[in-house]
Amino acid sequence: MVTSLVDNIIMPPIGFLIGGVNFSNLAIALRPPSSIGLEVAPVLWKYGAFLQSVLDFLIVAFAIFSMLKAMNHFKKEATPSVEEAVPPATPRDTELLEAILETLKAKS
Repeated sequence: MVTSLVDNIIMPPIGFLIGGVNFSNLAIALRPPSSIGLEVAPVLWKYGAFLQSVLDFLIVAFAIFSMLKAMNHFKKEATPSVEEAVPPATPRDTELLEAILETLKAKS
């Protein structure tokens, strides 16, 4: 589900906004292909694919963070907090001290 959300919902508008920047093709050849006729595959250091993965991760992380922050904001507005709904209970000590104070005031 997360892959589908990212690939089909989040990335298309972001790709449109950043102009389709893609670093995946950037690489450094550590061993170039053989020029003597032998078919030896080049050894590539694909730093562009790593940069693209980091960029994609940061974009997705920011998008999910923003969505969760907005959902929490709306959730706070919709439901009252527990502190607002129930007044704090007074400890028994405080009640006893208030009763003693009232008794002393009545005697004087």
